[in-house]
Amino acid sequence: MLNIVVIEGYVTNKIWHWGADLCFRLASYRDSHLPQKPPPPPETNHDQAADYLTVRVVGGAPGGLPVAIHPGQRVRVHGFLGSRPWRRTLT
Repeated sequence: MLNIVVIEGYVTNKIWHWGADLCFRLASYRDSHLPQKPPPPPETNHDQAADYLTVRVVGGAPGGLPVAIHPGQRVRVHGFLGSRPWRRTLT
């Protein structure tokens, strides 16, 4: 099974570096013919709620080309899903 995804969305205000990697949050809105999330509160001025995910650009420059992103920019990301294990104590 291949673990390849293509997702499109808008860059949020959360952009940071983690070591040499560039990370940012992506807000993705569902297509209108798909099941929708419950509507957001009226004070947000949005008609639908977004799904959020973190995008990690390994090395900060895919193929040696620098990445320039800014909040509100619409981007399409081609990549794979991954996770990072972490522990949290209950105390």
